Amino acid sequence: MSQTVEITRDDLIRFENLLTTAIHDAAIRQDGDHTVALSVIFAEFEADFDNFDNGIVSLNDVAWSEHFTAYEALLDAKPAPVINVLTDVISARSVIGLFEALRDGQIRLMFDDGQAIAERYLAETGITFGGGDYYEHMSFIMIWVYFMTGIRVSEGLALTWKDINFKSKQLSITHSLTRLNADDVKVFGDLKTISSERIISLDDDTIALLKDWKTIQKAHGAHSLVMSYNDKPLYRSTVARIIKRHAQLAHVPVIEGKELRHSHVSYLINEFNADVLIVSKRLGHSDPSISLKHYGHLWHTNDQQLTDKMTGNIQINTAKSKLVHFNGNQHIRKK
Repeated sequence: MSQTVEITRDDLIRFENLLTTAIHDAAIRQDGDHTVALSVIFAEFEADFDNFDNGIVSLNDVAWSEHFTAYEALLDAKPAPVINVLTDVISARSVIGLFEALRDGQIRLMFDDGQAIAERYLAETGITFGGGDYYEHMSFIMIWVYFMTGIRVSEGLALTWKDINFKSKQLSITHSLTRLNADDVKVFGDLKTISSERIISLDDDTIALLKDWKTIQKAHGAHSLVMSYNDKPLYRSTVARIIKRHAQLAHVPVIEGKELRHSHVSYLINEFNADVLIVSKRLGHSDPSISLKHYGHLWHTNDQQLTDKMTGNIQINTAKSKLVHFNGNQHIRKK
């Protein structure tokens, strides 16, 4: 692709999806060399794409053709196998992966409208994460951890396996990710406040998912960062794109990464009637009043829940005969 060709943001998104799919396929084939080579191209492309998204560079400031050429050269050296939809696709991809590929036009059926079939299936099932897919598995773990812990985006991006104690089922928040520029990442940056350093208890479902993810991640050569597929920290804009991609697939409103923190609070209060002290501690607020200020409206139903519990809690038993001897007062005279 020549540098003289005008590049649009849609072109970059299509190339990003192409690279992601290629990495997925290489991982499924257990082709380690191909996966690593594609991941390097993807990481370099993502760095430029994030700089563009963040307004650091313009479309004309980056030689996008270098990324395209690197990918084409890799294909020429080791082309990806062609998938025969009717015979090989189920063994090469999960069923969900098949529908995603059909929807995105990466493979086509010889009959009917594959894209329409895929859209209908994904809409009806609400499933957007492809089973057996390494990058999508990471995306799922990322969203799950943010939702189930309420940690800040920067805290999650700096999360390492050393921060998770599987025996005590606890997560330690001691650092956050600070990115000064595209090449300077300070993983162990300062937390937002002193009280942000905290220990969060983890539920058994999250522990099981993290154990499984750690094993899968290790098989792909990643050993340190939890929310990573190549042991390099994700960009905040990558987090945003992952959330947006799956929100659109699930036909739900698109939210920002930090809003998963709010979703966690809503989940705790509405489902478990968590008190303000527990919520404040999990969020790392310096004072419970901060939690009340931002989330006080979520406790508005607690009064009704309380009265529901009060109903029938006290049993009323009346005496069989009068025990009080009342002689009257100035308004009521005993006759």
